Amino acid sequence: MKDAPAPILTRVRFQAGYREFSGGLCTYLQSLLRGDRALAEDLVQEAFIRAWNNRGALRDLTSFKSWLYSIALNLLRSHWRKPVRELNLEMDDTLPGPEGRVQAREEIELLMIALQKLSDEQREAVLLVRVQQMTFAEAALALGVPEGTVKTRVRRGLLHLADALGL
Repeated sequence: MKDAPAPILTRVRFQAGYREFSGGLCTYLQSLLRGDRALAEDLVQEAFIRAWNNRGALRDLTSFKSWLYSIALNLLRSHWRKPVRELNLEMDDTLPGPEGRVQAREEIELLMIALQKLSDEQREAVLLVRVQQMTFAEAALALGVPEGTVKTRVRRGLLHLADALGL
């Protein structure tokens, strides 16, 4: 009887992946969660725990990022099946003066409202490609859909956003 092959995701590679992807993944989840940083951080931690526990399922290190985002999106979808949470936006204190902060908050609120009007599929695709700067192929892997579907969702999502924001 042959032993199962060792997982390609070693502890060192996993730690490097955590350093490289955890911040972007948290930002992405936070944007989907209407600014809820604490929940986004919890989901990132849970995604990495699940990734480590299921590391044997990863067949190619080049798809680690997409695989990780897929795990996190599944966790987020499970969360969304629970009661809806209140809109919670954090202020960016680096903007100059109170007027700048007020204006920035208003712009963020308008964008968040416009994002929430998109379908879940369009919102996920737009945020992966435009905010997280994934390629269409990477986003397709993360979402588990064909690349053409991601392109269509991003295009339609951006058109809806532009219309909602009066651009």
